[in-house]
Amino acid sequence: MKPKKSRIDCARPGDSLVFMLNGRPDVEVSVKSDDVDAPWLKGIGKIFPGKEKGWLLITVPANAKQGEFKYTIEAGTIVLDPAVRVRHSY
Repeated sequence: MKPKKSRIDCARPGDSLVFMLNGRPDVEVSVKSDDVDAPWLKGIGKIFPGKEKGWLLITVPANAKQGEFKYTIEAGTIVLDPAVRVRHSY
């Protein structure tokens, strides 16, 4: 997360991080911050039966510190290490 407009590959305060969840229904997916400077980087979501995908939305607060943050993603009992791409619509 870096608030400068010159960095288009980083989220800025007020942006939303949207995670698309694919996989088996009813598997809980959680995002947890490994960084004391990003307690806001957390959320829980899952795919409901009958749905192809689910969504997890995390909003970067206006007072978020600038930096690169580490986090953990768990799907059920599995720990994932995905690369997260930031895509801007502005």
